[in-house]
Amino acid sequence: MENKPSFSPFSFCDTELLYHSRTHLLRSYERAHVFLKREDESGFGISGCKKRKYASLIPFLEKSDFEQVGIIGGASSNNVIGLVQLLREKNIPFHLFLKENHTDAHKGNAFFLKLLTNPEEITYISSKEWPLVQEISERHLQQNYQHYFVVPEGSSCKEAVPGALTLAYDIVENQRLSKMEYDHIFIDSGTALTAIALGYGGLMAGLKASMHVVRMAGDEAWFHEQVKLVQEWLLLLGCNGFQTPTFHLYKPFTAKSFGSVNETIRQQVKYLAKQHGILTDPVYSAKHIATSMLIVENERLTGNILVVHSGGGTGLTGWEID
Repeated sequence: MENKPSFSPFSFCDTELLYHSRTHLLRSYERAHVFLKREDESGFGISGCKKRKYASLIPFLEKSDFEQVGIIGGASSNNVIGLVQLLREKNIPFHLFLKENHTDAHKGNAFFLKLLTNPEEITYISSKEWPLVQEISERHLQQNYQHYFVVPEGSSCKEAVPGALTLAYDIVENQRLSKMEYDHIFIDSGTALTAIALGYGGLMAGLKASMHVVRMAGDEAWFHEQVKLVQEWLLLLGCNGFQTPTFHLYKPFTAKSFGSVNETIRQQVKYLAKQHGILTDPVYSAKHIATSMLIVENERLTGNILVVHSGGGTGLTGWEID
C-alpha cells in the first residue's frame, strides 16, 4: 500500500531557517552520474542539515518560554556553535554541558565557542562521566529552574524532527528542477536523526531512491534502535500511517573510529578541494563523500546518484592539512 501520511513538517518550522540547496555534478562513471547536494552552502556559522533541525527546534523553544535551555555536546561540535548563535539571537537563556577535552581554545570550533559564550555558561563533563551527561545536565538544571529543557547531543530530539524531514522535500524539488529522479542517495550519520529523517521524509515526499547511510558513530543495532525512536517521535507529532524505511548501512572505508583522522582522509580533503572545489571537514564530510564514491565504484551502482554534503564547514578550521 502506498505510503502517504497526512502530515506537513513545514507547519512546525520557521520558514526563514529553511532553504533550497542546489546540486552539482560531482563525477560521472560509465554507469552512473554522481551529484552532490550542497547543504554546506546554506551559511557559515549556522549551516547544513543541522540548520534544518533548528527550523522546528527553535520555534518550539521560543513558544515554550523555558527559564533555561541545556545544550549537550563536544567543545568542537558544529551543532553547539550553530545552536548557541540562534539562542543568543532569540534571547533564550542557555547552559552548555560539554565533554571535557584538550582542544586548543584558540582553534576551530572551540575558538568560535569561546567568542560566543561566557565561562559561567559552561559545565565541563569528564569522559568517565559522559555516558551519564543527560542525567547530570537534568540534575544541574533542576537545582535552579522549574521550567527547563535539555537539547541532546546533535539536537537529536523530537522537536527537531519536522525540520530534519524537510531535506527530503528539498531533494524532490531538485528532481523537479533537473527533470530527473535519483536512484540512490547517500548521507552520513552521527547521532543518526538527519539520516533517519531523510528515510521517513523520503516516504512522505515520494522519493523512490535507495537510501545509503555512512555511519560515523554507533553500530548497526544502535542505528536501528534510533530508527524505532524516530518513529515513536513521529507518532507523538501526529504522523502515522507510514512504513519503516529501508537503509543500506556502511562504515567509513578508513579512520573508522568516530573522530579519528588519518593521512588518507587528509589527502581526501585536499583532493575534494583541488579537484572539485569542495571544502570538507575531515571528521564527517570528507570521510562520507570519499566512502560514498568508493561504494558507487565497488558496487557498480547505476543511474543518478546523490551524495548529501551535510555541511559543517567550520569543522575544517583548526586542522592542519599539508
